[in-house]
Amino acid sequence: MIDIRLNKLEMDSGYTPNNPYDVANKKYVDDTMASPIPAGVIVAYGGPIAPANWLLCDGSAVDRTTFAVLFAAIGTTHGSGDGVTTFNLPDYRGRFLRGVDGTAGLDPDRASRSAMRSGGNTGNAVGSVQGDQLSAHSHTVGVGGGDSTTMVAGGGGRLAGFLADGYNNSSAVKSTAAMGGSENRPKNAYVNFIIKA
Repeated sequence: MIDIRLNKLEMDSGYTPNNPYDVANKKYVDDTMASPIPAGVIVAYGGPIAPANWLLCDGSAVDRTTFAVLFAAIGTTHGSGDGVTTFNLPDYRGRFLRGVDGTAGLDPDRASRSAMRSGGNTGNAVGSVQGDQLSAHSHTVGVGGGDSTTMVAGGGGRLAGFLADGYNNSSAVKSTAAMGGSENRPKNAYVNFIIKA
């Protein structure tokens, strides 16, 4: 049995300072106790309620004094709360997380990112958010004789219908039928994101 008291390791079998295994064990325990998880660390959590000293990332406004260590770590990055006594936790409900672009150039819209809550960060900074978007793209429309993507003479009735509907007019705009679901998403599983207080 290992008993930890005031940074002291005592082992029932007898701690001996010249035993390399005992010294290594004591160093591990001392280092672990001296280096707790810092405030502001965010992790995925499989439970419905945050454990002690952790808070759900649900956008709540929390007290700046009660959670002074967390406030020192994240400030008003995710929202300024009431602007005086509270600040906002991150709100990651229903969101996928994305690393800050910095200077990588991988987020072409980094400058237009908005604040999660009033007073929060915008642009290329921690805490900013983006709405849904589908990358610009196009579809080919046609009425070929043997395919559906190329307009060629000899398409018979389909070509006649194509011309009659105004597709021969360079200013005509035609739409394809709506397909798909209510959002773009990969396969996913729900977790709660929690933040160390």
